[in-house]
Amino acid sequence: MEQWTPVAIGGAGGSGTRVPARILREAGVYMGADLNRSEDNLWFTLLLKRPRWLPERLDGAHPEVVQGISILERAMAGRLAPTPADLSFVSRATAEIYRHGHDVSGGGRGRWALGRAATLLASRRRAPRRPFCWGWKEPSTHLVLEALHAHFGWRIRYVHVMRHGLDVAAGARPGEVDPWARAIGEDPGAEPIPFPLAALRYWTAANERAIRLGRELLGDRFLLVRLEDLCASPRESVEELLAFAGVEVPAATLD
Repeated sequence: MEQWTPVAIGGAGGSGTRVPARILREAGVYMGADLNRSEDNLWFTLLLKRPRWLPERLDGAHPEVVQGISILERAMAGRLAPTPADLSFVSRATAEIYRHGHDVSGGGRGRWALGRAATLLASRRRAPRRPFCWGWKEPSTHLVLEALHAHFGWRIRYVHVMRHGLDVAAGARPGEVDPWARAIGEDPGAEPIPFPLAALRYWTAANERAIRLGRELLGDRFLLVRLEDLCASPRESVEELLAFAGVEVPAATLD
């Protein structure tokens, strides 16, 4: 893989995105310096996972979303020298998450947002100082495929992880579905139906949208990974994932 060519991982919440993310990390792909236990890149979360801001900016490649992706790229590459526009964007993102959180349950409110902004602005001291393969994992990445394509063009590679919808719906929580469901035309609270059924409808809509956009915009730079296939045929699936990301590892590492 060429230097600065990223591989992004996303999928509907609960799909198992941390599995390919950990595989890439163990294969030597730099996935960021500020991760949570689920392997989420928290710079992406700070910049773009903003429930009161993102939904209105999902149609097409909204310039503000592209700006957030640009900041993320430079931070990951260790060359973020913030411009006044960058600092304004980061300040607004931090203030919003400080007050409201990054999901409908208010996760990330308060000092969490300040910590993320601090690590982001210190990213030049955290990124590896050599050519490397890099990427990130954050389930909500599937929402901004159009902006990713607009910013990176042919350079972006996207892995969409999909787990069986019944398994996802059975374990879903309202905070994992809303407001992203409304953002793509589904409203879990619009009809008096059990929440798992509403979650399944969101799972269907989210995956159909991601697969359609991935194939239309990215072509062979889009990879669909079914978690069940990864579990049933791990060696073949890992080989496919590493080949897609352009990563070679010794046989012992693959084993």
